[in-house]
Amino acid sequence: LTLLCHQKGIEFNYVPCHATIYSDEQHLRRIVQNFLTNAMRYTPSGSVLLGCRVKQDSLEIQVWDTGVGIAPQKLDEVFDEFKRLDHPETQDIRGLGLGLAIADRTAKLLGHPLTIKSWQGKGSLFGVRVPAGDSTKIITKATTDSYYSGGGGGGNLANMTVLCIDNEASILLGMKQLLEGWGCKVITALNVSQSLEYLADADLQPSVILADYHLDQGETGITAIARIRQVYQHQIPAICITADRTEEVAKVVTLEDALLLNKPLKPAALRATLSRLK
Repeated sequence: LTLLCHQKGIEFNYVPCHATIYSDEQHLRRIVQNFLTNAMRYTPSGSVLLGCRVKQDSLEIQVWDTGVGIAPQKLDEVFDEFKRLDHPETQDIRGLGLGLAIADRTAKLLGHPLTIKSWQGKGSLFGVRVPAGDSTKIITKATTDSYYSGGGGGGNLANMTVLCIDNEASILLGMKQLLEGWGCKVITALNVSQSLEYLADADLQPSVILADYHLDQGETGITAIARIRQVYQHQIPAICITADRTEEVAKVVTLEDALLLNKPLKPAALRATLSRLK
């Protein structure tokens, strides 16, 4: 990025921060890289700044630029697929647009709220708010690499076939990206009928079912899990994801012999749970 800014004659600055946060390193990096690349693209001259601000029990990673800015009525559109800024100074930019859709999906998956502010003709601010972490629980990179490669902890998820069921396509895309980054083979579907169709087409039986509790048309993740197990005549390991923390839902999930994960979903918790089900 520094080289690209230099080639465009843009100044790039950053403010070091040594705060501890709780997130998925790989996917958080992608979000910030997306913000930085976007800022560089849409700043014909001036500067790009990367920094952090403490926000109560969280930290907001911010990218500021002095670029063309975004009209107020266009702010809601910047996370749409293939959306581009319509500005004379950026007409020669190659690519399919702002490229922020993936960042938006990934942030929703991580449970990290995004911030966007812009002043047309003066610049923009893009931020991602991340929960504060405990410095005493930091895992060294060497340990993390060993764990993810399967050495000591069973963290290797390669060749695991995961069926993801959710009625929101954007969530499915984010989940697919996350799981494939861990080496999983992923089948995504909006409902149980689509799940069975896609599994049959691929001639696959899932290693694990990952289902959102609230689906469309009265269907739940629990009914979907039960139906798929019935079709395959096998008690396929399953995880139900929900923002509903009531005892009633917890009981239903337990009775179906499934595990429960609450939203916002923490990637570390999901990975650890999948590792247990190998």
